[in-house]
Amino acid sequence: DVYVNKYGGLSISVCNKLFKIEVLQNCRFDVNKTSEDVFFSLKWIQNTNRYGRICSPMYFYVQRDGSITHALKYSNKNLDIVEGYEKNLKLIKSYYPGAVSAAYIRLFWAYRVALERGYACVDKDEHLDVVYDLLQKIRVGWKFWLFNKDISFKAKVAYVLISLNVDLYMWVRKKMK
Repeated sequence: DVYVNKYGGLSISVCNKLFKIEVLQNCRFDVNKTSEDVFFSLKWIQNTNRYGRICSPMYFYVQRDGSITHALKYSNKNLDIVEGYEKNLKLIKSYYPGAVSAAYIRLFWAYRVALERGYACVDKDEHLDVVYDLLQKIRVGWKFWLFNKDISFKAKVAYVLISLNVDLYMWVRKKMK
């Protein structure tokens, strides 16, 4: 349910959760990883058989310029999010076959996020091979993201624009903000 985002608004993010200590007995964050929630999510999910949710907003997340996820210079840490969702996809295929489509949706989202981060860096020209690799992964999966009913129209437009022209996508994204 958490991974599929069932019931709306529930995410894998750790910052919006309260855990019983028993659930976290064998769960640790991976060291030296950004997007650590991605790596951590399936660990706690596998340690519990139930959860509850409160629908009231009680937490506000502030993103600041200069943070590790908004760095001006490229870092291979930009790819941690992709690595995390690729690992999760393997686990989900083995243990939660009903969530495989959701795992692919999140993986394509991670490709897009990593591509945006890499492309927005001031030294992107030195790392265009990484951007191109992510672009190819998005292009190869076009049948999945284009025809998947669980992917929003807005996300589909983003993938189409990325596939056609990354410069155009980044320009439109900036104008839409």
